[in-house]
Amino acid sequence: MPLSQNWRTASCNAVMAGAGLVVLIIAYNLIPFNGQMRYLYTMDQVVQKEAIAMQPLQQISEVGENASASEFVPKVEAGIKLWEETEVMLEEIEDVDGKEKDRVLVLLDYVRLRKKSYEMLRDDLKNGRELLNPQQQQVLWAIDGYVNALREGKESEVVDKRFREEPELSQEENEVPVNISGTDKP
Repeated sequence: MPLSQNWRTASCNAVMAGAGLVVLIIAYNLIPFNGQMRYLYTMDQVVQKEAIAMQPLQQISEVGENASASEFVPKVEAGIKLWEETEVMLEEIEDVDGKEKDRVLVLLDYVRLRKKSYEMLRDDLKNGRELLNPQQQQVLWAIDGYVNALREGKESEVVDKRFREEPELSQEENEVPVNISGTDKP
């Protein structure tokens, strides 16, 4: 095969690759990634990140109070990063309404509480404190309330209580109430 024929084949492949890249860029710009599509994609990502982030917590629950800081602090910190990424993803969803918007708001509170719980767990591990102390139990109890609301499809009730009925609450933007039931029970 002459050298010129190899050169034409290589240049043809380069042109085809370039054309494919142009088609991908055009398709990316033409396909809207907002509203329902962004919501569905983000929900899928939330589930995937949660599954990974929950692994250290499951491992710690198996080991119990014998969990060593050197082994688990890096894993918990990796979980914190996943919760932070998930929080950012959820905050970016602004173009959904109704039940989907309520679900995003409840998930956002849930993720913020999970992140807070992991930060507390990291600090407890580093300082050799009891892992299931009263503060951690209260946060876990609040997380359970959000999980139940999500499972039972009662996101709107939580949103009504948290955002619509009590707007005079002066909390920082990223602060989540630990007690969602209105009682003082931890």
